[in-house]
Amino acid sequence: MAAPATPTFQLNWLNIWYKRLDRVHNASIKASPVLNRMRFEKSGGEAVAQPFTLNAYRGDSGNFAAAQTISSQAEFRNSAKYRWQVPVGTYVGSVTIEHRDIALSKTDRDAAARALQNETDQVFKQRASNIMRLWFGPLGSYIGSTTATVASGVVTFANRMDVADVFPGDVVSFSATDGTSGSVVGSPGYVVKTESEITGSAAGRFSVSASSNGSVGNPAGLVDGTYYVFKYGNFDSASPTSKITPLQAYLPATPSTSDLHNVKRSQHTLLSGLRVPDSVMAGRTIGSKIKLFIANAQNLAGVDASELKTVVLNPIEWQEAEEEFSSTVNRAEKSKVEDGFSSIVVNTANGETTLLADPHCPAGVMFFLSMSQLCFHTPTGTIAQWADEEGSIIRRKETELVYEMTPVSYIASVMQAPYAHGRQSTTI
Repeated sequence: MAAPATPTFQLNWLNIWYKRLDRVHNASIKASPVLNRMRFEKSGGEAVAQPFTLNAYRGDSGNFAAAQTISSQAEFRNSAKYRWQVPVGTYVGSVTIEHRDIALSKTDRDAAARALQNETDQVFKQRASNIMRLWFGPLGSYIGSTTATVASGVVTFANRMDVADVFPGDVVSFSATDGTSGSVVGSPGYVVKTESEITGSAAGRFSVSASSNGSVGNPAGLVDGTYYVFKYGNFDSASPTSKITPLQAYLPATPSTSDLHNVKRSQHTLLSGLRVPDSVMAGRTIGSKIKLFIANAQNLAGVDASELKTVVLNPIEWQEAEEEFSSTVNRAEKSKVEDGFSSIVVNTANGETTLLADPHCPAGVMFFLSMSQLCFHTPTGTIAQWADEEGSIIRRKETELVYEMTPVSYIASVMQAPYAHGRQSTTI
């Protein structure tokens, strides 16, 4: 997609205006109630390391000589302190703008510039939404909560919420595995139609075609069956965390014994995040689980849960919690709106705790987060930057009357202390 040999006035004018944009970061972070509460730090290099200390890990009782022998072993020598080594993921997109090769008056230029700036804000809001979908998604970053059924180009999910982030114009790929191994099956498919709700059913579906302007049908090499579905470019079986390390990699459903970014999680279950046994939570409502979880977090030895003040739920379950709190006799929980997103503030053992609804949070689970411990590291300190090729961030497609810009995100998500965060089922 090289720029034309002799750039037109329109091309140079677009390039100048887009280089002056200063609302890219703001438009992005305001697109998500979680993202706009996270920190962004500017960092260079190929990796980011964030030290954290595992409190009360080394024992101080029993036979002193034997304890010294154990702690001097290689795998335990620095057990009181780990360092995350987080590879920076790359996430690339594409923005196209209709080309109008006409002479523009000053009034036309000003109006067009405002329109383009608004369009760019919307593009980056969608980009932020995509990044949060990857961050909340499972390892492998497949669409939805499980597999989908493919039949003659129609992709059906059992849960209509699974297709909430799929729109006409998206390109999807299919795999028999969840993205942690295996390879893509068949050619990518172009999404040509979406249905978030099927009459008389809780399912959702979308239709694909082998080409952008073709009829509904399976792409080449794909036969009817059950597959995991990925947005094109979000599948990498060799390194499933290459785009962005998802939240559920740090906070798996059950404590993990595998290493994550150089941290040996087999040494302590708290390295897989904070969790309360399902038996303690069984039969309770969502609101009751939230309060009890934080009370247990405060009670666990070696865990400082004083900053565990943010709970993220799927919007439907957030609403269930809101109805529960608002219907409680003689208690008025505080509600507030920040950046267009509603939140609930409830009293817990930690004091005030904020409940957020995020559409990308999977149903059936809620995440307890310490926002001061969450950070996105990027080379620029922002969510994305324009790719500058051949001295221009604008390129003209050779075969179409459109200009193309490429936003690129180099993001490392870091949870400085995994035991400062937790997860809990909302359905047990």
